[in-house]
Amino acid sequence: MREKRKDSLPKKLILLERLFKACADRTRLRLLHMMATEGEICVRHFVEVLQTNQPKVSRHLAYLKRAGLVNDRKAGLWVHYSLATPDHQSIANILDCITAFCYEDAEAQEDLLTLRQLQTKTQNIRIENDNKPKVKSKETETARNEIQIELL
Repeated sequence: MREKRKDSLPKKLILLERLFKACADRTRLRLLHMMATEGEICVRHFVEVLQTNQPKVSRHLAYLKRAGLVNDRKAGLWVHYSLATPDHQSIANILDCITAFCYEDAEAQEDLLTLRQLQTKTQNIRIENDNKPKVKSKETETARNEIQIELL
């Protein structure tokens, strides 16, 4: 029997094939679970949670993006990822099943705990930096003093 060419497969089957290939890796499943639970996440947090290098995490996220499962948004030096809205309800249902299985996995739960701690820590640092007085250079301070002297 002759094998069918990929381009002759119905579009839905191609999407389904991409979905299952994308989900056939433990790291990608962990990434999907974190995004499904926590929403948009910065790549640096994925690196810390998974305790691996940034190129490996980015490669897995790129694979998920090519499969149409995630969106990305660049913010300065960092890229933030979130789950994409599935094109078909059946794909959404499969992703829901994957997420439900991950909820029962101890490693996936540990990922979420670590991620939440990192996000809280990052948020606290951001708040502290916003509340710090702005440091002025000596030149700025000297110029201000000279202006005040001239006004007197």
